[in-house]
This record gives sequence, C-alpha cells and structure tokens, in this order.
Amino acid sequence: MGALSGRKVLLTGASAGIGAAIADLFIKEGGIVANLDRNPPNKPQQGMIHYRCDVARRQRLEYCVTRAVEELGGIDHAISCAAFSVREPIVSAGMDWIERTFDVCAMGGIFFITYAFRQMVLLGKGGNIVTIGSPLALPHQCRPFTGAYSAAKAALEQYTRTTAAEGLQYGIRANIVQPGWTDTPGERNFCSEDDIRTGALGLPLRRLARPEEIARVVLFLCDPASSYITGSTYTVDGGLNLPRQS
Repeated sequence: MGALSGRKVLLTGASAGIGAAIADLFIKEGGIVANLDRNPPNKPQQGMIHYRCDVARRQRLEYCVTRAVEELGGIDHAISCAAFSVREPIVSAGMDWIERTFDVCAMGGIFFITYAFRQMVLLGKGGNIVTIGSPLALPHQCRPFTGAYSAAKAALEQYTRTTAAEGLQYGIRANIVQPGWTDTPGERNFCSEDDIRTGALGLPLRRLARPEEIARVVLFLCDPASSYITGSTYTVDGGLNLPRQS
C-alpha cells in the first residue's frame, strides 16, 4: 500500500519533465492520475488517464477538470505543473510570447486551481493543491530575459497562498514547490549540453536537479501525514538561496 493508495490526482503538464516525474511517482504510490496536457504522455501507463487540454483555453480546461473528477469519482489532489517560457530581452520580446507565457503560467494555473478548488468544495471532503512555482518569483532571484515567466509565476504563487487562506474553512490545503534549475526536456530547448554542463558547475551542488527529486517534495506535501502544512513554500534549489561562498 503506497502513501497515496486510491487517491485521485489531477495534474497539468504531466506528459514530460517534472510533471511526468510527479505522475510516475504518484502512480507508484497507488494514486490514480488524470493528466491534463496538450500532448500525450511520453510513457502511457496504467493508472493514468490523459485529457488533451491546453490550460490556456479556459473553457476546455473547465470541461476537462469536471470530466476528470466525474470519471475518477472524486478529487483528492490538484497539482498545477504546466508551464511555458521564452527567454527574450524586454527590448525585443515578442508580445505574443509574453501573452502566451501569462496565459499558461499565470491564468492557466489560476483557472486550474479555481476549478479544482470548487470541485473539492462541492464534494465536501477537503483536498490538497500544490503549485509548481519558481525561485524566479522571488525578488532577489530575478534574472535577465525571464521577465514574463518570473512575473507569471509570482502571480500564480500569490493566488495559491490566497487559496490556502480561503481553503481553511473547507479542509483544503494549498502549498508551493519552487524547483531550482532542473534537467528537463524543456530546459534543453534553451541550453546545449555544454551550456548545462558549464552552468551546473556554478551551482552550489554543482549539478542540476533531477525531476524525480522535485516529485519527492510534491509527494511529501500530498502525503496524508503532512496534513498540518498549508500556505507554505518549499524551495528545492540545491542551496541557491544560500549566501555565496568566497
């Protein structure tokens, strides 16, 4: 019996990267996962139902959340992991890309949390929400060329905290996980193997995070034994927030 035996999980962005690692781990722990993603999962497996869904399309997202809850027979956990990013300087950033980043990372996550929260309230059994945020949402961690992504994640994180405050009366918890630089397929859209190898040497632990390491923290927050944790932010960045050593 796993920590999530029989638990129903709605997860956006579970087809690759951190989302896929979360789905794999949750299924191993006995959960039943509904994957809301534009693309089918790289590794279809028993214990997962896929719903073709672009989280930026609000009506489609609402339909998929409602349908997933109906087909699963309830909802215990909702994890917002879908993301989109284009790294461009502000002076030349494409407005369409800025809009797409906010549509996915901010509004898509906010709408997903809202629809999942409402389903949990209707069912009256409580629930748990986890948002995959970013250290870039922190004022001291802002980086050039990440303006839209950083701002979108900051908005989503604040909405999650508000959700935690409003969820108290319904037995609904909400927390944030901020992954540091993580070795995912999406990251390789921006960086070559040499870029990653060289950049990793500048990190405190001299390597990138593995997606499964981030998934472990999400599992911890979803474990029934963590029922006293809400409104918290867990930064999993390998010591990036530590004072720089000379």
